[in-house]
Amino acid sequence: MQTPSSTLPRVTLTFIALGVFLALSEAIYDLAFANMAYTITGKTLSVTTTYAVGYGAEILVTLLGAGFIDRFNKWRLFLATQAANIIVFALAAVLLSRENPTVATVWFFAFFVDLIHQYSRLIVFALVPFLFAKDEIPRLNGMLAVCNGVAKALGPVVGAIAILYVGLPASLLGSIAFMVGALVLTMALGVMSQASTIPAIVSVPEERFRDRLQESVFGASRAAYQLLALPRWRWFLASYSSCVLVIGVLALLWIPLLRSFHGFSDAETGYLMSTGTFGAVIGGSMLRRHAQLSKLTSVLRAAHFVMAFGIFVAFVVRGNPYVVGIGMFAFHVGTTMYFRSTASAIQTNIPKDVIGSWYGAIDFISRFVGLAGILFAGWAFDAIGPYALYTALLVLLLVSVLNWRGSNHALESAPV
Repeated sequence: MQTPSSTLPRVTLTFIALGVFLALSEAIYDLAFANMAYTITGKTLSVTTTYAVGYGAEILVTLLGAGFIDRFNKWRLFLATQAANIIVFALAAVLLSRENPTVATVWFFAFFVDLIHQYSRLIVFALVPFLFAKDEIPRLNGMLAVCNGVAKALGPVVGAIAILYVGLPASLLGSIAFMVGALVLTMALGVMSQASTIPAIVSVPEERFRDRLQESVFGASRAAYQLLALPRWRWFLASYSSCVLVIGVLALLWIPLLRSFHGFSDAETGYLMSTGTFGAVIGGSMLRRHAQLSKLTSVLRAAHFVMAFGIFVAFVVRGNPYVVGIGMFAFHVGTTMYFRSTASAIQTNIPKDVIGSWYGAIDFISRFVGLAGILFAGWAFDAIGPYALYTALLVLLLVSVLNWRGSNHALESAPV
């Protein structure tokens, strides 16, 4: 069934609110789990391990779970993941409230919460082409960037208030509240779009359950092989993975750059880190103004140069917090423009019946490359120095934009 050419405004607003609730839930539990790990052990390593466990869960579910999105009822999968996460959150709040919880318990729940939450994100991404017309998707992604940027800024604030008044374990009730809200919005969205889009979302292949199960498990792996076999998607993956690596490395190295290279204080570092929120909002606003498929290539090119400008400015003027803040702001503007534009490129070029598997493959490959880059960068910052490392990151951005230029014409043609 074809996606309607014009989506009701209330469907758009409900979908955006759903994404905001999921983002708020994630921001709160990230803060809560990291703080619980540090409170129990008193070691920074336990905090980084908590994040690593969650990241590992996200990679695992992307590779092994994305195929289920295409082979089973998408709507039921989405409802089931949200209900499962509410149950896991409730168990975590109860068990971690007991006396003397172990850090292993925190890691256990961090793993499963991130696993289920990542699966929800994959399904939300795959639902977009079913719920919205092709020419509406870039504007939708711009609106999502603005609202999610605000949500990610508010999430830690809400989480900190909850921790202050009810304690660490009970603060997870805030995540539960937002997850319940997201579940209600999902059901409302289903009612609004039942007549035109839900039949296409819930349709599944006419195969035996056993065959569909087997296809689902290996769906993303098979899709990765298919993507790498197609020249235009190889170009895209090279560009996308390069940018994910650069962005992931910078996210890891902002604090050491600000503290050791620029010599800023704790307070100055905190203020500068907040520029990311404003950058995300402005980047999303720019996408809303230029939200046309015909401008997608131009926006992607611009995003590369905005990111490169931000890196250069944040690095070249040493010890000036105002100039560094401008650079960090520009980098986050470019990052938001890039990720939301590539989301539009994927959602409008991949056939809807395989978008779960194919997006899972893209996400897995880029995350794997990004993780390898992050591990290397932590060593390189101390071993070869920030000048050499940041020069390499700028070169990677140049390679990325050249790769995109080689693939943009193909990606704007008919879907595979």
